Amino acid sequence: MAHHHLEASVQNCHWGYFDARRPPVLRVASGDTVTIDTVTGAPDYVPKSGFYVPPELLEVHAAEKCVPIGPHILTGPIAIAGAKPQQVLEVRIHEVKLRQDWGFNLIRPLAGTLPDDFPHMRLLHIPLDHARNVGRLPWGLELSLAPFFGIMAVAPPKSWGRITSIVPRAHGGNTGPSPVGRAN
Repeated sequence: MAHHHLEASVQNCHWGYFDARRPPVLRVASGDTVTIDTVTGAPDYVPKSGFYVPPELLEVHAAEKCVPIGPHILTGPIAIAGAKPQQVLEVRIHEVKLRQDWGFNLIRPLAGTLPDDFPHMRLLHIPLDHARNVGRLPWGLELSLAPFFGIMAVAPPKSWGRITSIVPRAHGGNTGPSPVGRAN
């Protein structure tokens, strides 16, 4: 079994969509392990100073040639040798590590769970303390961090074409963390 490292880069990232026609950027065998680097944040959401911004995030922004149909920057796809449509894949997540010292919270009018309740946009950059595993909100509240993998999916059917990364579907996608908490 081999170990692979898939870096976030212009060549390995695409923005806001799933498409079975997109060629894989990495091929692995069953049982291999992969470390996958990711980046996040649209250009308007990246802090201008005071935080570490991975240079590849800015490179992905500069290279994007199409209007994203979803807000997520995805690293991949990865092909698994011998895998066929309709087969079940087992993926084990061994660890999720932070790469940045900031996160963000965004409220947009007409979006999210309460689309009509917040008429003004608000963007907060939240400092993340890796050593203490906490995020500190501007009013002083510290929240324990429980990083999750973000978006993970298999290729959707080719007949679907290019679809947004926003909506989770039968192939997986934007499932997010459990709002209830996590099991011990």
